[in-house]
Amino acid sequence: MIIDKFIDAMNYTQPTDLANFAKDFGNKDNESKGLFPYEGITYDNYNYELNKSQPFSIRAFDSQLKNKTMSDDDYQLYLTDAKNYATRWDYLQHFNELDTQIMIQPLDNLINWFYQYNVDMLSFMSLAANANAIKYA
Repeated sequence: MIIDKFIDAMNYTQPTDLANFAKDFGNKDNESKGLFPYEGITYDNYNYELNKSQPFSIRAFDSQLKNKTMSDDDYQLYLTDAKNYATRWDYLQHFNELDTQIMIQPLDNLINWFYQYNVDMLSFMSLAANANAIKYA
């Protein structure tokens, strides 16, 4: 029997974002999880918005939560990437794949680091629990 287990890597590290986690534990500066207008897609409009074939506007990437706007350079990167996809749904799939792929090496590195201390990281639910296992093993 195969059992899949969802792992939230943020349980195993200090507070950080995905890009910094990949950099800190994956030793990679140049990988990107891509760009997506999180706040522009809602429960009420997702199907309408994602069925469109044109790229999102630069303003769609504005974040009220973070009080940030997208730079022109980042928007150009997005446009270059987005032109490879027929619809926004296709781009979203690409974005989600990037979002998971950049986690593989950092998670493997973290698992191997804990293994050096004879701790199976995935047996515990947090960084604190793993640290406790190392200290009292």
